[in-house]
Amino acid sequence: MEEKLKKICCIGGIDADIICSPVPAFPPMGKGITLDSMRFTIGGCAGNTALDLARLGVGSILFCKLGEDQMGRSVLKELMDVGVDVRGIHLDTEVETGVSIVMVDPVSGERTFFYTPFSSTYFESRDIDLEIADESDIVFVGGALQLERFDGFPCAAFLRRARERGQITAMDTGWDTTGRWLPSIQAALPFVDFFMPSFDEAVELAGGERDPEAMARFFQSLGVANVVIKMGKKGAFVRDALGSMFIAPAYSGVKAVDTTGAGDSFCAGFLTGLELGYDLKGCAVLANAVASFCVQAHSAYGGIPPLSDVLAFKERQEHDYYIELL
Repeated sequence: MEEKLKKICCIGGIDADIICSPVPAFPPMGKGITLDSMRFTIGGCAGNTALDLARLGVGSILFCKLGEDQMGRSVLKELMDVGVDVRGIHLDTEVETGVSIVMVDPVSGERTFFYTPFSSTYFESRDIDLEIADESDIVFVGGALQLERFDGFPCAAFLRRARERGQITAMDTGWDTTGRWLPSIQAALPFVDFFMPSFDEAVELAGGERDPEAMARFFQSLGVANVVIKMGKKGAFVRDALGSMFIAPAYSGVKAVDTTGAGDSFCAGFLTGLELGYDLKGCAVLANAVASFCVQAHSAYGGIPPLSDVLAFKERQEHDYYIELL
């Protein structure tokens, strides 16, 4: 990058991940299986995206809540070691750091999660230092639907203020184990410039609709400007504020060994494109390229290289890559 980019502000979910691999099937009750590896890493939408941005060299400021406990201190140290700006992180003696146990299928690389959200559940508006958040051009809420005290009207107020200041606003969602779905975040949607749920989360939010265009139209009817639906190995569906649509396919020939954090790395790539001034097609292509690196490593962020390497990969693949206009 020739010029210094502003750090992107990431807000929301973070936890400690224990990644277990391979887990071809769950053993019967009372039995066990032997694993090749069990690794500690960082998880959560906002945490992963912030780490990905730092590894790309774009830079990130992270606002989240951790417990003042061993897990929380380990997570904080890792964030600092990777280069995330941690001025917005609160260590709270009254809560425990959330932990996710991630089981990785050896064939598909897909995951099953068992988690305790804990500290992210207690994250709220007063945990955001607005002077620090104002240093960014882009504010990203990661893990919406899992931020019990921030979802909905508090998030709406924050994003409204960001919009009024001229900042770009973006939101990704996490799986809603409460089953409330849309009512939890609907108040904030009119203030979201880029809404980036996974396909499965979008289906739940749209009341069971499975057609990407219909889902996008539904979210836009609620006030969202641009919709980006992450579709895993199928790539991403994008519908912009003017109604133009396209599919950016995932890169072919990429062998996925672990899809943990793939959606978060996609968000990091897309936000990087916005910061670089790319159009939406360019943002989606860059996002898929970043995600390609993510899924080839056994970590949500360990496989993310500097942005120059991602751009070189993207350039090498250009002759075989086609955007599908709709």
